[in-house]
Amino acid sequence: MTTAAEDRVRVASSELAEALIALAHEQATEAARPAPVELLDVRTAAQRLGGMSRSTLYQAMTAGTVRSIRVSGRRLIPSSEIERIATSDRPRTPRRGRAA
Repeated sequence: MTTAAEDRVRVASSELAEALIALAHEQATEAARPAPVELLDVRTAAQRLGGMSRSTLYQAMTAGTVRSIRVSGRRLIPSSEIERIATSDRPRTPRRGRAA
């Protein structure tokens, strides 16, 4: 190979190495970023919990059994909390006046 061709190969391999390093850095940065949290209003969360009443859900939030946050006066529930409740092994409490 001539020196000009060798120089082109060196430059190309150097550019390729820089591009690979930049790509690896970008992928590592994206992997470190937390996934966005989906926040549900009380009505939607109650529907996703199988038609639970909003009142029951508000009671559970007040009791601390369901995590929620308040944003501009609205109660919002993370979708991860709905998944936690839906997959919980805890038996549901029967309604008053009904047989289990």
